[in-house]
Amino acid sequence: MNQNTMILSREFELTKTKICNLEDDKEILYKSLEEHKQAIQEARENMEDAHSIIVKLGNECESLDKKVIKLEKELVAAKGDILRLRTWMSSLETTEKVHK
Repeated sequence: MNQNTMILSREFELTKTKICNLEDDKEILYKSLEEHKQAIQEARENMEDAHSIIVKLGNECESLDKKVIKLEKELVAAKGDILRLRTWMSSLETTEKVHK
């Protein structure tokens, strides 16, 4: 019986050691899981921020495109006005030469 007790005692100690090792592994895995969860959350927030910025830039781009179209129209109108004024000035100069 004494030898049987010693075997059981040794097995008990080995089992306790295995349990401690498993608990340590469990703690390491739990910490790793928490770190990964945090990293995933940060990545999700970064993606949301990036999406928000992309949408904002898209809206700004649309706004700038509209301004470009407006400015192009104003430029065409200004060129037309310049041509009319040149023609008018040229006709004035011709009229003045004729009257002299």
